Amino acid sequence: MRKFRRLSETESSSLNALFPCINELYAKEDLCGYKHLSISVFDHWLSQKEAIEEIDNVSSEKEDSNDRKLYDFCCALASKNECYLIKLLGRKKDVVTFREFSSQESRQKCLEPMAYNYGSHGRFVLVFPKMELIYFEDWDFTHHIYYKDPDKLEGLREQVDKYEIYILEPL
Repeated sequence: MRKFRRLSETESSSLNALFPCINELYAKEDLCGYKHLSISVFDHWLSQKEAIEEIDNVSSEKEDSNDRKLYDFCCALASKNECYLIKLLGRKKDVVTFREFSSQESRQKCLEPMAYNYGSHGRFVLVFPKMELIYFEDWDFTHHIYYKDPDKLEGLREQVDKYEIYILEPL
């Protein structure tokens, strides 16, 4: 069974119109009017010394705990809200396509975290149309949210608290 299905041309066009700057966000070139929040297992931005202790020298138990917190949060967010997986196609990876998960199990499988030290390439990116939110998995036990309307994030802070993770504002 397939994990997800490609959306129709009409559905994709609608999502591309709602989220016109996905390529720029991927490339970290331009925020295109989006505001940015980070979701992290850390309650503050780490200093270089803290990053060495908390990321570079993390124990496997702590890595598993950090991954589990972010995974549980992301699965809960995705199960309670309409969301689609973004895939970039083409030789230059500049064609944005959207995928719908075929089941809850396929969504959970796709949202499983990659190793923290693997880097950003190949990680999942989701869009949440009703919240007008784009969600990027990242590598350092931190995920990133791009949104336009803070009113559409209602309840997000409560969800974050429930999973013992934190919202960090950009520096």
